[in-house]
Amino acid sequence: MRGPGTRELMLNAWRMAHIAAGAVALATFWIPLVTFKGGRIHCGAGLVYAWSMLVVVVAAIGAAAWRLLYGMDTAARSRSVFLSFIALLTFAAGWNGLRALRTKRRAGPSADPLDLLPSAALAFGGAAMALWGLASGFRLLPMIFGTLGAVLGGQQLAEWRSTPTDPHHWVYQHLRGMIIACIGTVTAFLVVNARQVGLATFGVTVWVLPGIAGGIGIGVLRGYYGRRFARPGEVVIAQDRAMGAS
Repeated sequence: MRGPGTRELMLNAWRMAHIAAGAVALATFWIPLVTFKGGRIHCGAGLVYAWSMLVVVVAAIGAAAWRLLYGMDTAARSRSVFLSFIALLTFAAGWNGLRALRTKRRAGPSADPLDLLPSAALAFGGAAMALWGLASGFRLLPMIFGTLGAVLGGQQLAEWRSTPTDPHHWVYQHLRGMIIACIGTVTAFLVVNARQVGLATFGVTVWVLPGIAGGIGIGVLRGYYGRRFARPGEVVIAQDRAMGAS
């Protein structure tokens, strides 16, 4: 395990797992968005997407850690730190969305580490990333995504530590978390293919535009479901199907 050939093989294995799982995630992420919420297709595709994204995140962190341990290029190490945080952000958002389903009937604050630890890691990791970007000469991407992670992680913690007042709180939490994870999927695809359309891999445009579009989508969908939930007797979500069952 000490030879450079073996190290390169291990790094390639991380890459291949990341690419393969990413392809599955890219092929399935849109299905839960357009199918009946809580139905078999929605839940089945959602599970496939969730598991594939877990592999994507683990492989990304593994590859980044490998570069940090054995890479000699300072710039590559800096990119690995940033990409590791992006993997954390994607995981924490998706995990928060999945936990919202499992805890939808909670009537008080949550003290479960499964709920609190990922959000806390995102909040503190985001603050550290933003400070690192500031200390490294105002690097925009670490500052932007670090701030986003700190705010999102803090929002998640506030939600878990509060008593829900809206019976549909878990719907909005699930919606936000999974769409943010989907933004990560789309962003990764665009970043990988950025050079083919003349864009810089670590340019602000290719990293930020999917998030802006996704943020608008979250706002639009939240308003849409808020209006539908306000209509008496309308079935919007199959409440106790598949992943939604508690």
